[in-house]
Amino acid sequence: MTRLFCHRSPRSIAPKSLLVYCSRQLSQVVLGSLSLLLLSEALATGLTQRFNPRFNPLSAEQGAHPILTNAVPPPTLSPALQLAAEPVNAAVEQVALYVRPAGGKVNIRFINETGAAINYEVIGETQYRTLAGRSQMLLENLPVPTTFTFRRADFGLLQVSLQEDTPASGTLTVRVRETLDFALDRTTIHVDPSGDVSLN
Repeated sequence: MTRLFCHRSPRSIAPKSLLVYCSRQLSQVVLGSLSLLLLSEALATGLTQRFNPRFNPLSAEQGAHPILTNAVPPPTLSPALQLAAEPVNAAVEQVALYVRPAGGKVNIRFINETGAAINYEVIGETQYRTLAGRSQMLLENLPVPTTFTFRRADFGLLQVSLQEDTPASGTLTVRVRETLDFALDRTTIHVDPSGDVSLN
């Protein structure tokens, strides 16, 4: 509580003058208190903006969440950079041939024209097996859909060609040979229930 001190003797000041003098003193104290209050609020706002430049005092006064100002927009890429940033799938699955399943099953004749051994597997039907170089074998009665995978034992690249023996046989002939072109390398054949053969 602020105390008012009148330095003049009450006997030397008339009652009316004393009342006026004390009122002036009280006004000065009130104005001084208001000035200190405004100064403290200004300092608090200044410190908040200094350490948090995104703080918006208007939103705080309205009781809302602080509004983030000076927000940096997300970077945009030019069309050329966007194209370069998109992942490129070198081995895109494509329908390469049609084979007519016989009773819901197909046969695969696998011919290895390379000089290297090839490891192969029919997913869910066989374990990994090995076919020697310059040899062939026949996988019979594979239920469709079916997936046939293969890879040279020395991890070399393989170029694949597909051929259907006869329309009524339900047999797919697969020939593999060496290649040095990564774009031609294929390791998987998938036959769907309708007989479409995909190579990737």
